[in-house]
Amino acid sequence: MPKLSPLSREKMMRLRTQLADDVEAGGLPLSLAVRRMRKAIGFTQVQFAKAMRLTTRQIWEIENGKANPSLETMNKLAHPFGFRVGFISRHRAAAMEEADRAP
Repeated sequence: MPKLSPLSREKMMRLRTQLADDVEAGGLPLSLAVRRMRKAIGFTQVQFAKAMRLTTRQIWEIENGKANPSLETMNKLAHPFGFRVGFISRHRAAAMEEADRAP
């Protein structure tokens, strides 16, 4: 796995603010939210897994939409970032996912 370059404090804050704004605007799919949380703190999947006390495989599966994490795991991921796990409409989640993939 490639090593990530360290993020400046300003870049880290900008990524965290953008993430919070997108969550408030209507939510993000879990896979995208977890990937963006991890990148906002400049961690690799290995580093993030260790910090969250999960396996690297669990993080990979969550980020790639292949996992069905428990509520406990989702809360474990969300809590340090000030988020709570909740429900949003599929339509809104799909729109956010499509917007994030756009160049």
